[in-house]
Amino acid sequence: MDQFLSRFTFGLLMAQVFPGGVFLLSLTSPLRASRGTPVTSMSQLVLAVGNFWFGSTTRTVLFLFLAGSLGMLIHGLSWMVMAWLENHLGGPVTKVRDSFWHNWKLGYQVLVAPVKMVGELGWALRAQGIEQVTMEESGSHISPLDKPLFDFFEDFYLYFAQFYAHTAYALLASIFLIAWTWLIIGWTWRRGAVLVLLYFATSIFFLIGRTQFASLFKSENVFRNRAGTLTPGL
Repeated sequence: MDQFLSRFTFGLLMAQVFPGGVFLLSLTSPLRASRGTPVTSMSQLVLAVGNFWFGSTTRTVLFLFLAGSLGMLIHGLSWMVMAWLENHLGGPVTKVRDSFWHNWKLGYQVLVAPVKMVGELGWALRAQGIEQVTMEESGSHISPLDKPLFDFFEDFYLYFAQFYAHTAYALLASIFLIAWTWLIIGWTWRRGAVLVLLYFATSIFFLIGRTQFASLFKSENVFRNRAGTLTPGL
């Protein structure tokens, strides 16, 4: 029961529904700003979007369903991008943590992380087939003796890594969607500051997610090395 509650809370609500909800609320903002009663301030926009989704039980249930679905979509895109970064050379897989710009000083990475995210998504579109965006799973290569400890590392790192990574992609989309909203209702310096905050929040969540995945993949390789099934580069 404890394991179910942990996976429901961290694996579904945090890693899927929350990022999907962020994306859905951001997507609703320009649509609401351009229709219905005009909104002239950020507080009015927040209330209008909130009332739209949470004004009735039916819409709240629909919101949770759509948020979970969008979270799963983000999960798929994130996993495909990381698989491409590992597999794109067609030879020995590369390390995601050693992909372009990840070896820069951390302060520089914070400044350019959203640009890297867009670049990675565009680069992944060059994949020649499904195989190049498929991640090899490690679970089937782990020794039975190491399986309990392996599962502990998966539960400890995976859901948090997904939460940060998925939220970063949701925030990345929010930058463009909120900028679109400001084009509709007008720009102010405070609204510009919101975009700056979204930009750097995207950077922080993205980099924390990558460090969590790096820790997880390094641990997986230790287990695979013990079992004699090491794959370089994770």
